[in-house]
Amino acid sequence: REPCHVTAALLSTQLVEPRVVSSVLHSLAAARLTGHGPWEHVWRDGASAALASDLREYAPQALSNLAWALAHNRGSAPSDLLDAIAIEITARLSSPHSARSFTPQGLANTAWAFAEVSRPASAGGAAIGAAAGRAAALLLVLLLLVVAP
Repeated sequence: REPCHVTAALLSTQLVEPRVVSSVLHSLAAARLTGHGPWEHVWRDGASAALASDLREYAPQALSNLAWALAHNRGSAPSDLLDAIAIEITARLSSPHSARSFTPQGLANTAWAFAEVSRPASAGGAAIGAAAGRAAALLLVLLLLVVAP
């Protein structure tokens, strides 16, 4: 079987761990294997697996990687998943203890991801949810606080 079919089969199982979903989609985005052509069903199954899971189980790095991957695969990134990630990250960043679990690099990558998906895809395109925009703004402020002397 082709690698894309094996990967899709992995992501469609009920027992896939959050770290695996995040890592697979992040790797595909880094390799520029976007949600078109033979990899389309892999992205669909990965997004479905993430939506079906409890985002509270994702480590901060996994959430950052997932947001980054979805921003790179913008054309087929489901807005409900991006909004769910934005809501989860915003909730974590509202708590000082939870906010410290994010690295500056993770904050920067996540801020970029939500800034990327919050802007219109084209002159006539609509921006993805307001939650993503709020998360981008909050992340940028927190990133400035983390890296400021």
